[in-house]
Amino acid sequence: MASTACSSSSKGGSGSLDGGDSGGAGGLAGTGGGSGAAGALGSSGSSGVGGSSGVGGSSGVGGSSGSNGGGNCAAVCDAIAAANCPGAGPRATCVADCGPSATECPTELAAFASCVTGPGTVSCDTAGDPILSGCDESLTGLSGCSACIEDSSDDACIACEKGKCCSQLKAYFGTADALDFSDCVSACTTPDCLTSCQNTFPIAGGAFDRLTDCIVASCPTECAGP
Repeated sequence: MASTACSSSSKGGSGSLDGGDSGGAGGLAGTGGGSGAAGALGSSGSSGVGGSSGVGGSSGVGGSSGSNGGGNCAAVCDAIAAANCPGAGPRATCVADCGPSATECPTELAAFASCVTGPGTVSCDTAGDPILSGCDESLTGLSGCSACIEDSSDDACIACEKGKCCSQLKAYFGTADALDFSDCVSACTTPDCLTSCQNTFPIAGGAFDRLTDCIVASCPTECAGP
């Protein structure tokens, strides 16, 4: 499985390494409708590496919070920059965006950085965005830890999810099958498809349901959709 770095999406659903917040699953969540539920990790760029719960966004990789955190962020951003993918964001942006993640999730960030600079491989996908392969476990750990970190780009719905459904958000992003569930959901256009994905990946599917229930109950106005 692959995951994008500093603007990437992973075949395993790691999300965009430098883009997107932990968005919403949109109308696929049945009663959740527009409120969705914390979005699929991965191909949609909702989480994983980038945006608020990924590597690159506010909880991303890069940043300078403390010597160890800054070193881990710089190492990851260097690996991403070395791939020379045309769709990658500036290294400086990658580094600057990592501060909150380095502060809030130093252990998870260190594990992710160790993988990115070790067995992981950064390459470019067909769209020119960097993708990271081989680090799904550490990416899931970082995504779960950083899921509720606030980001300046959060809209009202995402801010409400993070503030009122944080435990459910972290549980969803931190499930072992979240990346596979994300890949499955990213191709869905009907509720039946979502149900099938939940049956195939029951751990993430169950966490998705609990998150959706929380959003519907706690953020009905903020996540009402258009």
